[in-house]
This record gives sequence, structure tokens and C-alpha cells, in this order.
Amino acid sequence: MRTATLAKLDATIEAIRRLSKASGYPPTIREVADALGIGSTTAYSRLLALRFMGRLTWRDGSGRTLRIISQPRGAALASVASPAYQAAAHRPATTAW
Repeated sequence: MRTATLAKLDATIEAIRRLSKASGYPPTIREVADALGIGSTTAYSRLLALRFMGRLTWRDGSGRTLRIISQPRGAALASVASPAYQAAAHRPATTAW
């Protein structure tokens, strides 16, 4: 299951690269979703995961600011397998009030 998820995240990165190269500027979430054949909510979830892993960044509230952060090939797997990621992924939601 983990390998399939990482393959989907890698496909998302590749779609962003391909779309950026074709147009000369970063794609929108909708363009990423269309290129992958998925919904925009699913695409946004993948982008959030990539951002959490440190492989992607963007400026909140601004369009077309996706930026891929280069990492060695095994770094993404290491960040998903890290205890900090596992703790954050399985932590119950809390309210701040």
C-alpha cells in the first residue's frame, strides 16, 4: 500500500514538471487533477502530502505558485517512514479552544 501511495505522489510530481515545462509556468490544482485523471480534491490532498514531505511548496492564497523542491530519490520514502510522520498521521484531531 505504501509503495502504491508513493507511486501516486511521484506521478503527481511528474505531472507538475510536465505541465510546467509545457506552459512555462506552474499549473493550477485543477490542471494537475485533469492531467492525472482525478478530482481536484484528491489532487489537493496529494499536494498537501507532498508539501508535508518537503517535496513541494506554494504560497498560500496565490495561484500558480507550485514549486518542486529537489530531493534525493530515497528521501521521500524516509520522510514517510519517519516516526515524526507516523505520529502526525495518526494523531487524533484536537481543538485549540
